[in-house]
Amino acid sequence: MSATLAGERRKSPFQRGKRSLQYGTARSGWVAWALHRITGLLLLAYLVAHLAVLSSIGSGAASFDGAMTQFNRPVFKILELGLLWCALYHGLNGIRLVLLDLPWSLRLKQKLMFASAVTLSLFVVLISIPVFLAG
Repeated sequence: MSATLAGERRKSPFQRGKRSLQYGTARSGWVAWALHRITGLLLLAYLVAHLAVLSSIGSGAASFDGAMTQFNRPVFKILELGLLWCALYHGLNGIRLVLLDLPWSLRLKQKLMFASAVTLSLFVVLISIPVFLAG
């Protein structure tokens, strides 16, 4: 006998339990939601730190030069790459959210999202990483 009889309702994705993180279920978007919020907070923290470093210019050139020598360490290059990836994810997910809100068909939205994600990812990777590696 089939799992869905004529009078029986199918379980919603919220009631499935184990399959809740699989693509296409109702709960699969919470990871994107959480990462969007986390990357937004990280970008905000970077903005505050960036303004704090720039305010050291008022303390004199020696203070600013000392801060800049600290930022030339390899660990800060890795953090800059992390900043790039946070900004990339946050921006692409924002574009995805805008495309999801447009009143177009689902198939067209999927094609647009995939094309924009691939294009923007390739652009950012091909342009930004050599800039970071060059100094």
